Amino acid sequence: MTGRTQADSNSPASSEIEARLVRFVDQPPATPNVQYLRDEERVRALDHLGHCDRVLDVASESGVTAGTDANEVTRVDFASAASDTAEAVLGDTVSDYALASYDDPQLPFDDDSFDAVVCIGPYDWPFLDIDALTAEIRRVVAPGGRFVFSVPTPRSPYFANGKNRFLTPDETTALVSDGWTVVARDFVFQYPRRLHSTINRLPSPFQYPFVWGAQLATTLLTRTGRAAMASYVVVAADSTA
Repeated sequence: MTGRTQADSNSPASSEIEARLVRFVDQPPATPNVQYLRDEERVRALDHLGHCDRVLDVASESGVTAGTDANEVTRVDFASAASDTAEAVLGDTVSDYALASYDDPQLPFDDDSFDAVVCIGPYDWPFLDIDALTAEIRRVVAPGGRFVFSVPTPRSPYFANGKNRFLTPDETTALVSDGWTVVARDFVFQYPRRLHSTINRLPSPFQYPFVWGAQLATTLLTRTGRAAMASYVVVAADSTA
């Protein structure tokens, strides 16, 4: 294992954040309508990632890490308990486990260490310095390497909760405007908040038609570039020399 440096304080705020990070790593089973979003993000991200030699996973849900097609996978988390949970779930499918601080996310890796980086979920977190993290990802990914990440938009049914960060599709793309070339944007559809909540209360068999409808909508939004209707954006960008 490499880079095991603990950066979190012992304040109540950081303890609450650490608990959230641990829950995110190994998520419990969800209703079909909720699981749809997790699956859609994961499948689309891994499709854009493709096969790589050396991949860095930045604190994604463990299913993303497990599905990565690479000769060598390194994972970095933002709390020691989250890293321990990831190691318990993923074991030796990950070559190395590392730690960074969420409020000052300096990645403990040399320049150009990876062919690709994937980060599905953490850009949602309002306590994570995503500008600093994106700059660090640019530093550790080799020229021509790929970065795949996702961000929720204000159209998300979770927007009213106020617990996450939400960016417009244009704001999301702006994160990788310097030193990157955006090669793909997938626009993931979710139902509006009230309908989303109603669907979640249905018995699972009755949720599947809505899931299929959302999958079709995601395909159509992505194909036609209708970013304004997206609840999540999955971005793939290649680093420039």
